[in-house]
Parts: sequence; C-alpha cells; structure tokens
Amino acid sequence: MAVTAKVRCTSLIQYPSTDFWDGHWYVTFGPDYGEGRNAEWAAASPSLSFSMVLHPSKGDLFVVGKAYTLTFEPED
Repeated sequence: MAVTAKVRCTSLIQYPSTDFWDGHWYVTFGPDYGEGRNAEWAAASPSLSFSMVLHPSKGDLFVVGKAYTLTFEPED
C-alpha cells in the first residue's frame, strides 16, 4: 500500500564549489495541509520533515513555495 504526502518546498540553498567540493543545492520541504491534504496520515499529531542534497546542475528542479507530491511505496 502506498502513502502519499503533499509537501511544499520551504528552502533552496546553493552551496558554492570549493577546492574540495563541487558545490550542491540543499532543499527542504514541509507538509502542505491545505484543503485536507495529508489527512490520510496526519490525523493524530501531524509532522513531516524532508530534505535533499542535489548535484549543482539540478537546482532548477525545485521552486520555493511550489507544491510537490511524495509517494512512498514498499519494496518487495
């Protein structure tokens, strides 16, 4: 059974390249409870925290304030 979570991008921070690192984007997300979203799993004490570190060339994949859908499906 899959569980979906509606999230909004809350921050998008670019870390520059250094002599030892190619740089990266740090992206964070928080829950989006508007219009009953996430009611499936957020009935008791809702909470969600999610972050990603992205390759320097992938920073344009996300926009702060934009909504996204996460799908969690068990693997066999």
